[in-house]
Amino acid sequence: GQEMEKSREQAVLMFFYSSFISIPARFAISFIVDYTRFRLRYVLMMLAATIACYTLGLAWFNTTAGWIVTIIGFGLSGGTWGVLGNVTFPRYFGRKHLGAISGVCMSVLVIASAIGPAYFSYGKLILGSYRNAALSTLVLPVIIFILAFFTRNPQETKRADNEKD
Repeated sequence: GQEMEKSREQAVLMFFYSSFISIPARFAISFIVDYTRFRLRYVLMMLAATIACYTLGLAWFNTTAGWIVTIIGFGLSGGTWGVLGNVTFPRYFGRKHLGAISGVCMSVLVIASAIGPAYFSYGKLILGSYRNAALSTLVLPVIIFILAFFTRNPQETKRADNEKD
């Protein structure tokens, strides 16, 4: 926030305001996923798009529009992430090995959470600012968005293969 000319209070308020978006978004997306045939790949695409939005907002956090886009994108991505984290593994892989799958996922999240701050520190050192470091991460949500088109539920693939036999 300091690099983007925002006070500590303004930076922290971003998290507070985004919670007013994240909580209703999580309920709405959960309802849609549970009570319709809405495919999780579209939720993943939404997550990637909202991450890209808040990353762009973060790059221009010093402007009012950037601050607002960061709040909205961060809130929507938080609500979307919560649904994907709870629904994907049982739906795609069943419940038999859910604990092991969740454990591996949590390990990856912890490692990624440690890499993120280091990346931004080195990004600032090499690229000259946190803005440039943030913009350099935009490639990841774009790749995830594109790859989401090709995701398929393994349970549905298995059923389709069994029906052919």
